[in-house]
Amino acid sequence: MGRSKKKTGTVKAKNKKEIKKENTIPQDKDKEPEVKDAGLWTGIKPEDRTKPIKRILLPLSSEVASAYKSLQKKYEVEIIFQPYLKIEPFSLKEFRRQKIKLNEYPTIIFTNRTAVDLFFQFSEKLNQPMPAETKYICLTEQIAYYLQKYVPFRKRRIGWGTGDVESMAEVGKERFADHQPMLYPCSDKPNEALIEAFKKRGIEVMPAPMYRTIYCELPVKPQEVDIIAFFTPKDVQAIVTNYPEFAEKQGDILVATFGKRTEEEAKKEGFRVDIKVPIGKFTSMAMILDEYLKQWHKIHNVE
Repeated sequence: MGRSKKKTGTVKAKNKKEIKKENTIPQDKDKEPEVKDAGLWTGIKPEDRTKPIKRILLPLSSEVASAYKSLQKKYEVEIIFQPYLKIEPFSLKEFRRQKIKLNEYPTIIFTNRTAVDLFFQFSEKLNQPMPAETKYICLTEQIAYYLQKYVPFRKRRIGWGTGDVESMAEVGKERFADHQPMLYPCSDKPNEALIEAFKKRGIEVMPAPMYRTIYCELPVKPQEVDIIAFFTPKDVQAIVTNYPEFAEKQGDILVATFGKRTEEEAKKEGFRVDIKVPIGKFTSMAMILDEYLKQWHKIHNVE
């Protein structure tokens, strides 16, 4: 008769996964994770600023600033909506003096929507319809899609950069180098860096001024606000032109910039950039200002 095997008190060794599972602290699913903001702020951080934020200057008209109005109530701040500059289109007579035949250029370069609108307006008024085979190079994808207002969107005819003139010129070289000279609808002060970027790639660019930029008088001085925002390089130039000493006397006034080109322009002019966007999950100026104000109020226990 065989012996029955005696059960022992030996416990089976646990594997690493089981031990790790036991030692894991249960997470509260309803708890909102902490925001990791390492590198989110590039200048004065919310914890380093003791002065309350009471006034913010934005280069926008109040009609298109609905996203910011909630910040006024939420944080009890005054937001001043005032464009730093305005666009004054050339009259038809003024443009005619340049004797430019718009439809004779195989490729058109666009850096903003204003240029797109004025170009096609002059094309219609001068009875110079654009040939179907015309190519277009845009500074950004957004401007490229805006072209659908005037021409069918065809990727073989339309190219775009990533927001800087070098990437834009590279598109011109790789895709449309055989379609030149290229026409560049612009302001009365063309971007020389753009012309040079195309030139060093062997592409001839013809500026076609269609409007002038006029800097506006502000209802307050930049020194009288707590945050000043720049959305474009031209916003920076408007402030530098009207208030040439502001960058040197910036002090604890926070500068917020939208886009890489605007940030670079602000730094070039001597500004300390404290807040920039897009960065991480923050894709708009309204979002990043909300986050800065939220952190400041939390850190300083301000209700």
